[in-house]
Amino acid sequence: MTNVKKSVKQMPSQFFLILLAFLKTEYKFDDENFLKKQNLSYGLLFQKDCMISMTIVRELIVTMLHQEKDYTFLYKLARLSTPSRLGILGYIMIHSQDVYEALNKLCKYYLLIGKSIKPVFTCCESGYKIVIYNNDNKGDLIDFEEYKVLVHLFAILHLINHIIPMDIKPTQIHLSQEEPSFSLKNSSIVGIKTYFAQAENAIYFDTSIKSIQTISANEQLLKIFEKEAEETLELKLSQSELKEKVSNLILVSSTDLDISLDSIAKRANLTPRVLQKRLKEEGTTFSKTLLEVRKKLSVYYLSRDMDLNTLALNLGYIDLSSFFRAFKKWYGMTPSEYKKRV
Repeated sequence: MTNVKKSVKQMPSQFFLILLAFLKTEYKFDDENFLKKQNLSYGLLFQKDCMISMTIVRELIVTMLHQEKDYTFLYKLARLSTPSRLGILGYIMIHSQDVYEALNKLCKYYLLIGKSIKPVFTCCESGYKIVIYNNDNKGDLIDFEEYKVLVHLFAILHLINHIIPMDIKPTQIHLSQEEPSFSLKNSSIVGIKTYFAQAENAIYFDTSIKSIQTISANEQLLKIFEKEAEETLELKLSQSELKEKVSNLILVSSTDLDISLDSIAKRANLTPRVLQKRLKEEGTTFSKTLLEVRKKLSVYYLSRDMDLNTLALNLGYIDLSSFFRAFKKWYGMTPSEYKKRV
């Protein structure tokens, strides 16, 4: 085992080995020299249950960025993400009817593969977009390190291109990071128009995604895997306190219009009465938990300049006026006034 503290995020060494092999094959990366600087060896990496600090992974990516001065390697790296590696979530994407449904399901069930990332699929003026957020250990929404967001956005694109007959290209990418010091041809990354210093990290698609059919669409199999996903999600969340479980279920459902006690209780496989009773035993209520999630999301969405109609929808409000009334009750001011003060 590597001598990293348990509090530091870690990656299983087998995934780190895949990353090293990719960089060595594609870019003739000096892996031996890098490992030596990190006091690592292949002998250590091949040991059973070996874990690698994410700090070392970050150092590897940053080293490559400085070496290549190009984001193309992140695009190629993201190809390692395939539906078959996502388990149930991958099968749901494979059997979705079209790109629109596949992206929607990907965001809806993303918690199956990790709770640190929160993707939101929503409509916009030009078509559709996926905005991605990052949850820290305290549950606060924070921004990504610059290379992480690109890997995640590119991974989404590759996942989609795996399940359709012909590759599609997003219309644009928005990144919250500043423009890099190295030059970009035509202000694009791998041919995708890219805008830096934006309010959010997002990938945009035009309206044609509703007409692009997947190659393995199957409504019956989709229903089977969705049912399995719901059961797996229930099992994944059951190990935590009910309040945390309910908070996560609300996050998963944040793009649905119905974030009600009945709908969340059904997802938690409890009756509304039992859910309320158990939350009371933990010193809270469903209303309080829902309020905490909505307040946290509203402030973060505002900080990223999400338009208010989309924001209200993502929080489960049926109209903008309902959200305005709630926000003013929380903070004593309108969302616009709040934005001017922060």
